Amino acid sequence: AIESTISVTTGPAVQFWCLGAGNRQLNPKMLTGGYVRPASGFPPDTPLFSIGRPSAGRNNPCGTTFLTPRISGIAPDGKAIRGCTGIRVTDTADVHLIEPFLANFDRAGQSGTAVALTAASPGDGPGFCVTGGIISACWRGIYGDGAGVTDLRLSGLLEHSNVQGITLGATAGGGGLQ
Repeated sequence: AIESTISVTTGPAVQFWCLGAGNRQLNPKMLTGGYVRPASGFPPDTPLFSIGRPSAGRNNPCGTTFLTPRISGIAPDGKAIRGCTGIRVTDTADVHLIEPFLANFDRAGQSGTAVALTAASPGDGPGFCVTGGIISACWRGIYGDGAGVTDLRLSGLLEHSNVQGITLGATAGGGGLQ
Protein backbone atom coordinates (compact mmCIF):
# COMPACT_ATOMS: atom_id res chain seq x y z
CA ALA A 1 0.00 0.00 0.00
CA ILE A 2 1.42 3.39 -0.96
CA GLU A 3 0.82 6.62 0.91
CA SER A 4 1.51 9.13 -1.88
CA THR A 5 1.78 9.26 -5.65
CA ILE A 6 4.77 7.63 -7.33
CA SER A 7 5.80 10.33 -9.81
CA VAL A 8 8.21 10.35 -12.72
CA THR A 9 8.34 13.83 -14.21
CA THR A 10 11.62 14.14 -16.13
CA GLY A 11 14.38 12.08 -17.61
CA PRO A 12 14.72 9.00 -19.76
CA ALA A 13 12.19 6.20 -20.10
CA VAL A 14 11.25 4.30 -16.97
CA GLN A 15 10.28 0.65 -16.75
CA PHE A 16 8.04 -0.62 -13.96
CA TRP A 17 8.25 -4.40 -13.55
CA CYS A 18 5.51 -5.96 -11.45
CA LEU A 19 5.70 -9.66 -10.67
CA GLY A 20 2.45 -10.24 -8.75
CA ALA A 21 -0.44 -12.14 -10.26
CA GLY A 22 -3.96 -10.74 -10.49
CA ASN A 23 -6.66 -13.39 -10.39
CA ARG A 24 -10.29 -12.27 -10.44
CA GLN A 25 -11.44 -15.92 -10.55
CA LEU A 26 -10.78 -16.20 -6.80
CA ASN A 27 -12.61 -13.04 -5.88
CA PRO A 28 -13.40 -10.23 -8.33
CA LYS A 29 -13.05 -7.67 -5.54
CA MET A 30 -9.52 -8.79 -4.67
CA LEU A 31 -6.19 -9.03 -6.38
CA THR A 32 -4.02 -11.91 -5.24
CA GLY A 33 -0.26 -12.00 -5.23
CA GLY A 34 1.74 -8.78 -5.21
CA TYR A 35 0.04 -5.56 -6.25
CA VAL A 36 0.00 -1.83 -5.63
CA ARG A 37 -2.90 -0.17 -3.87
CA PRO A 38 -3.55 3.05 -1.95
CA ALA A 39 -2.91 3.07 1.79
CA SER A 40 -5.88 3.73 4.06
CA GLY A 41 -6.18 7.52 4.20
CA PHE A 42 -4.71 7.99 0.69
CA PRO A 43 -5.77 11.46 -0.56
CA PRO A 44 -8.91 11.48 -2.74
CA ASP A 45 -8.69 12.55 -6.39
CA THR A 46 -5.04 11.50 -6.59
CA PRO A 47 -3.22 9.09 -8.91
CA LEU A 48 -1.19 6.16 -7.63
CA PHE A 49 1.31 6.56 -10.52
CA SER A 50 1.90 9.81 -12.40
CA ILE A 51 4.06 9.96 -15.52
CA GLY A 52 4.99 13.38 -16.93
CA ARG A 53 3.88 16.88 -16.07
CA PRO A 54 1.77 19.45 -17.91
CA SER A 55 3.30 21.39 -20.80
CA ALA A 56 6.71 19.72 -20.50
CA GLY A 57 6.40 17.21 -23.34
CA ARG A 58 10.01 17.42 -24.49
CA ASN A 59 11.35 16.92 -20.94
CA ASN A 60 8.91 14.23 -19.79
CA PRO A 61 10.04 10.60 -19.73
CA CYS A 62 9.05 9.11 -23.10
CA GLY A 63 8.94 5.36 -23.66
CA THR A 64 7.79 4.39 -20.15
CA THR A 65 6.67 0.77 -19.86
CA PHE A 66 4.56 -0.95 -17.19
CA LEU A 67 5.14 -4.71 -17.44
CA THR A 68 2.28 -6.71 -15.85
CA PRO A 69 1.14 -3.93 -13.50
CA ARG A 70 -1.26 -5.14 -10.80
CA ILE A 71 -2.99 -2.09 -9.38
CA SER A 72 -6.14 -1.78 -7.24
CA GLY A 73 -8.09 1.27 -6.05
CA ILE A 74 -9.12 -0.49 -2.81
CA ALA A 75 -7.29 0.48 0.40
CA PRO A 76 -6.36 -2.14 3.04
CA ASP A 77 -9.47 -1.18 5.03
CA GLY A 78 -11.58 -2.40 2.06
CA LYS A 79 -12.73 1.06 0.96
CA ALA A 80 -12.41 2.52 -2.53
CA ILE A 81 -10.54 5.81 -2.56
CA ARG A 82 -12.74 8.51 -4.11
CA GLY A 83 -11.37 9.81 -7.40
CA CYS A 84 -8.31 7.57 -7.28
CA THR A 85 -6.58 7.00 -10.63
CA GLY A 86 -4.29 4.02 -11.16
CA ILE A 87 -1.98 5.57 -13.78
CA ARG A 88 -2.07 9.19 -14.97
CA VAL A 89 -0.07 10.04 -18.11
CA THR A 90 0.42 13.76 -18.78
CA ASP A 91 2.02 15.21 -21.94
CA THR A 92 4.19 12.12 -22.31
CA ALA A 93 4.77 10.03 -25.45
CA ASP A 94 5.00 6.28 -25.97
CA VAL A 95 3.66 4.81 -22.76
CA HIS A 96 3.06 1.06 -22.87
CA LEU A 97 1.04 -1.19 -20.56
CA ILE A 98 1.80 -4.86 -21.11
CA GLU A 99 -0.66 -7.37 -19.60
CA PRO A 100 -2.10 -4.99 -16.99
CA PHE A 101 -4.59 -6.00 -14.33
CA LEU A 102 -6.20 -2.80 -13.04
CA ALA A 103 -9.28 -3.13 -10.87
CA ASN A 104 -11.72 -1.51 -8.47
CA PHE A 105 -11.34 2.21 -9.08
CA ASP A 106 -14.48 3.51 -7.33
CA ARG A 107 -17.12 2.16 -9.68
CA ALA A 108 -19.92 2.56 -7.15
CA GLY A 109 -18.97 6.16 -6.29
CA GLN A 110 -18.60 7.07 -9.98
CA SER A 111 -15.23 8.70 -9.49
CA GLY A 112 -12.31 6.29 -10.09
CA THR A 113 -10.28 5.83 -13.27
CA ALA A 114 -7.85 3.02 -14.09
CA VAL A 115 -5.86 5.06 -16.67
CA ALA A 116 -6.15 8.81 -17.34
CA LEU A 117 -4.44 10.40 -20.34
CA THR A 118 -4.04 14.17 -20.62
CA ALA A 119 -2.15 16.27 -23.13
CA ALA A 120 -2.78 19.98 -23.41
CA SER A 121 -1.22 20.62 -26.80
CA PRO A 122 -0.89 18.69 -30.04
CA GLY A 123 2.49 17.04 -30.37
CA ASP A 124 2.76 16.27 -26.65
CA GLY A 125 0.29 13.38 -26.85
CA PRO A 126 0.63 10.05 -25.16
CA GLY A 127 1.02 7.64 -28.06
CA PHE A 128 -0.47 5.20 -25.55
CA CYS A 129 -0.45 1.42 -26.11
CA VAL A 130 -2.01 -1.48 -24.16
CA THR A 131 -1.21 -5.08 -25.04
CA GLY A 132 -3.39 -7.73 -23.40
CA GLY A 133 -4.65 -7.58 -19.85
CA ILE A 134 -7.81 -6.66 -17.95
CA ILE A 135 -9.32 -3.44 -16.64
CA SER A 136 -12.19 -4.37 -14.35
CA ALA A 137 -14.78 -2.90 -11.98
CA CYS A 138 -13.88 0.77 -12.47
CA TRP A 139 -16.00 3.84 -13.05
CA ARG A 140 -13.78 4.68 -16.05
CA GLY A 141 -11.40 2.18 -17.60
CA ILE A 142 -9.34 4.42 -19.90
CA TYR A 143 -10.15 8.13 -20.10
CA GLY A 144 -8.36 10.66 -22.29
CA ASP A 145 -8.84 14.39 -22.73
CA GLY A 146 -6.84 17.27 -24.18
CA ALA A 147 -5.78 18.31 -27.69
CA GLY A 148 -2.74 16.02 -27.62
CA VAL A 149 -4.65 12.86 -26.70
CA THR A 150 -4.21 10.94 -29.94
CA ASP A 151 -2.82 7.67 -31.22
CA LEU A 152 -4.29 5.17 -28.78
CA ARG A 153 -3.53 1.54 -29.58
CA LEU A 154 -5.27 -1.31 -27.73
CA SER A 155 -4.80 -5.00 -28.46
CA GLY A 156 -6.31 -7.92 -26.57
CA LEU A 157 -7.55 -5.79 -23.65
CA LEU A 158 -10.63 -7.00 -21.74
CA GLU A 159 -12.69 -4.12 -20.35
CA HIS A 160 -14.82 -5.90 -17.75
CA SER A 161 -17.66 -4.41 -15.65
CA ASN A 162 -16.58 -0.79 -16.08
CA VAL A 163 -19.25 1.91 -16.24
CA GLN A 164 -17.26 3.64 -19.01
CA GLY A 165 -14.77 1.42 -20.83
CA ILE A 166 -12.79 3.69 -23.16
CA THR A 167 -13.89 7.32 -23.16
CA LEU A 168 -12.49 10.44 -24.79
CA GLY A 169 -13.39 13.84 -23.35
CA ALA A 170 -14.73 16.85 -25.21
CA THR A 171 -11.30 18.27 -26.06
CA ALA A 172 -9.51 15.02 -27.02
CA GLY A 173 -7.37 15.37 -30.15
CA GLY A 174 -8.94 12.53 -32.08
CA GLY A 175 -5.84 11.39 -33.95
CA GLY A 176 -6.77 7.75 -33.88
CA LEU A 177 -7.88 4.74 -31.87
CA GLN A 178 -6.81 1.31 -33.04
